[in-house]
Amino acid sequence: MPLIIKGTTQASECKCFGILIITLLLNILKCIQSMQIDFQKQSKKYFTFSMNRLNEAKLENFPEIEAYI
Repeated sequence: MPLIIKGTTQASECKCFGILIITLLLNILKCIQSMQIDFQKQSKKYFTFSMNRLNEAKLENFPEIEAYI
């Protein structure tokens, strides 16, 4: 299970991110699109997840993800 990263230094070293979406609001979608563009510019791999309920079992299905946002 990836650790929750509290520092940007640790996050900058990660190569694969998971973007968690709980609510689909317009301003949230714009923020997510901005993050995706940033990850692409930095050649970082990312996955976007839309979930009703967040639990550890679901997140453990993706062991390659180093940090979740």
